[in-house]
Order: sequence, then structure tokens, then C-alpha cells
Amino acid sequence: VALDMSFRNAVLTTAFTSTDADKDMINPWSSYPGFTSCQVRDFNRAGEDALMFKLSYDFKRFVEGLGAYALYTIGTGRKSSGTGKDLPDEDEFDADLQYRFQNKWVKGLSLRARYGTVQDSEGDRIHQVRAFLNYDLPLL
Repeated sequence: VALDMSFRNAVLTTAFTSTDADKDMINPWSSYPGFTSCQVRDFNRAGEDALMFKLSYDFKRFVEGLGAYALYTIGTGRKSSGTGKDLPDEDEFDADLQYRFQNKWVKGLSLRARYGTVQDSEGDRIHQVRAFLNYDLPLL
């Protein structure tokens, strides 16, 4: 379940997913299409409930082509699909900044930087940084 609310150039999204306790969600699509799928974790393991909050903003009023979002997801109740044993709860924070160049000479070029971190209830932490440079080729 997901709900989006917008005001001017900002969008607030909340989402909730719940996975049955017997086994992980099956992903025949090569990636999990759930509302709470984040940069590092999908929050789709056996027994897991996840609640996500995301705030995105298009800065076109100030800088045409600039957009950003911040996302926070809480995952609880995970179980090992093999043993059924309880696993630590996790939360994830993601930040994303993207700029689409507007100059006619570089139209179609975009730069994106992403940061994601996951921390579990036992104190273990994962950090992930990604950078993308994309160019859309015009179709003839």
C-alpha cells in the first residue's frame, strides 16, 4: 500500500508492505517491485513488515533540472527462510540528488549521486555510494 501527497514541487510518499512468515517474497522479475524496495534492501524477506517515508522535491523554481529525495524505511519481523529463526530488524536511509543539464549542447545528459545506509538492531551498518552519468541518445 502506498500513498502520495504533493504540494507545489514537493511529494511526500508513505508505503507499507508485509511478507508472509513462511518464506521470502518470490522475485521472478529480476528485482522486487514492492513499494518499500530501497537502494540497498528490498524489505521483502519472510515475516517482514516495512514502513517507508520519502520526501522528494523538484528545485525547478531555483535551478531547472535539479531534483532530490530523502527516504527512510523501517523493517521489522524478519525471519530466516531456511530456519525460521528471527533476524535483526533493519532500517535504511537513502538520499538522491540528480541534475539534468538544460544547455542545448548537452541536452539529454544527467548526473546522479546516491547514498544509502542500512543499520540493523545489532548495530551492524552498511554504506553504499553510487554515481551515474547518463546520456539519452535522440532517436532518428
